[in-house]
Amino acid sequence: MELKDHAGKYLLFGIVLIISGIVAVNYDNEQNGGVATAFFVFSTLVIMFGVLLTFSSGMALYDSQEIPYDSIPDLPKLSLKENQKWRPETNFRYLEEFKKSYFQSEKTFYESLKSINNEHKHLHNADGFIIFSRSLKNFHSHQRSLEYNYEICSELEKKIERIFAGDVRTDLRELEEDLEKSELKIRQNREDIQEEEKYLASLSEEERKNKGGSLFNSFRKQENKSLEIRMVKLRSRIKELKEFDHTKLYSELGVSAEAMRLEQKGLAEIKDKTDLVNQINPRQKPKTPEELKQERINRLNQDKRKFEMEREKIISDKDLLKEEKIRKLNFLDEKLSEIQQDIYDNL
Repeated sequence: MELKDHAGKYLLFGIVLIISGIVAVNYDNEQNGGVATAFFVFSTLVIMFGVLLTFSSGMALYDSQEIPYDSIPDLPKLSLKENQKWRPETNFRYLEEFKKSYFQSEKTFYESLKSINNEHKHLHNADGFIIFSRSLKNFHSHQRSLEYNYEICSELEKKIERIFAGDVRTDLRELEEDLEKSELKIRQNREDIQEEEKYLASLSEEERKNKGGSLFNSFRKQENKSLEIRMVKLRSRIKELKEFDHTKLYSELGVSAEAMRLEQKGLAEIKDKTDLVNQINPRQKPKTPEELKQERINRLNQDKRKFEMEREKIISDKDLLKEEKIRKLNFLDEKLSEIQQDIYDNL
């Protein structure tokens, strides 16, 4: 006869044993002044057995609850595409980076799907509420992982198909913007380093020793090294995107270039479809002087906003020494004045 068949009775019996044991121990202490006796040892064992029986019967009582089989969730109906034309390995490094991420998420997706199917079987075969609850929790956990990786794969698939078809205009624009931001950050760091070094040079040797050198400059120099390495990778990617021959790629994979062009639903014009493969070497229309001027003004305004934010941060810094605060504010005011003058000159 299983414990859970009479869990309620055993639970009450365990509680009675605990209470009886405690009463017996207190009585023995009063009679023998705290000296351990055989009766004391027996009472202690009764308490321990009562605790064990109470815990076991409590778990059995919890496990004997009615299992809500009607609340078992349905299996998810998510699925990923297979046998896409871009799946074979290529020498297109930029494309392979996204494919690697896709394959990793795809693997996790199918692992989660397998785990969900297993937990779904456990839910239907569970013979106790504890196992049912654990399987249900695992089911929902794997389901969240499945949905998350499905979203990642869906987004990556769109990007991969667009790049595979030769439409890399968006990627080139993003990479070039990233490169420009990195170059700007390096210039700003170099200016900050020079300014900091000038300030340290104006201090006495004792003052420089007390300040511990220039920790900020060490951070800036390290950041510039990282940015320079990143810029090398960005330039390499940009060069590959501009020079890669998609026609040769399609030939190696046995894919029709014409079919790839027709698969691009996002292109409305026939001319865009016929030129899609050759867009890896885009012939962009030269920018007008007005467009170039507006781009420079936009960059200057971005720099201006950054310096203004930095200025507000310094003003609100209560821990900064007055002399240091004035020096930094003067530097920022000078930069803001130069930027403003450049904006006027370009208007």
